[in-house]
Amino acid sequence: MFLHDVGGLLVEFKPERFANGLSGACKYPQAYLPFGYGSRHCLGQNFTLTEIKIVLGLLVNNFEFKLSPNYVHCPASNFLLVPKYGVKLLVSKVDHNKGK
Repeated sequence: MFLHDVGGLLVEFKPERFANGLSGACKYPQAYLPFGYGSRHCLGQNFTLTEIKIVLGLLVNNFEFKLSPNYVHCPASNFLLVPKYGVKLLVSKVDHNKGK
């Protein structure tokens, strides 16, 4: 497989390309996928996804999550539909011994 080096971009490190973040450095930001697909996928992808599932399970089991009363719904489209101002959550620890 041969990569076409357009104007020396592949061999020359230009950190200013990342001044607007990683998606700003991409010619087509919607095409950037960190783990990738096909023959170029990340070797640790399966391990990472399993690890994320375990951590999320522990968080959901040990904490209660509620939307903050100050949350304002304002969706923004950036390849995915995301909240423009983030999501404010109220997190409280679940007491598993409470009903015993």
